[in-house]
Amino acid sequence: VNNHKSNNCIGSQTNLFGLSGKTRLSDLKIGDKILTYNRYTGELSMSTIYWIRVHEPTIHYKIETSSEDSFNLSPHHLVILESNDYKETCQIKVGDRLLSSGNESIVTKISMVEDTAMSPIVLDGTVVTPNSTILSCWSHDKDNADKMDSLMELIASYKNNYSIIQLSNIIESFYESFLENDKDTKMIPTILSQLNIPIVCK
Repeated sequence: VNNHKSNNCIGSQTNLFGLSGKTRLSDLKIGDKILTYNRYTGELSMSTIYWIRVHEPTIHYKIETSSEDSFNLSPHHLVILESNDYKETCQIKVGDRLLSSGNESIVTKISMVEDTAMSPIVLDGTVVTPNSTILSCWSHDKDNADKMDSLMELIASYKNNYSIIQLSNIIESFYESFLENDKDTKMIPTILSQLNIPIVCK
């Protein structure tokens, strides 16, 4: 777990669904498994956390839903609507229908709280709350989400070649270089080369 000067993700006090049931994000660590949702196949699975990026404390939107879920999200974190479209948290309104793997999840209340944003890195790019609301792991816009999803595909190609800790260190080093290159996906082969990471063919 590493601290970074940014503030966009899921609040640390948000409960997710782990192997022992309801688990606070702040209690999770690299190697733990949490429930995730594949937006392309519709499948739920218990997925490994390969890295956790910890951001600075900041103001979050506390969103409560009709399914009795409650979660904290930073202003520019992406929310997945029932229509499968994205919307930034700061644009969410009471009555919005959120993507859910169970009972319908309709926003019933929005308030402001202070929390520490954390980014759990899982291959599906989503996490699931105890009452089935599906949360994105990404922020800002669909373009950024698509880039991050492509990185998850890259990570998937390495998961059988390295231990979880080795992969976590690779992800951290890679992501920092990726940020320095303005998340230009054309730079991925160059970054891998600079980090002496072999390109793995799927």
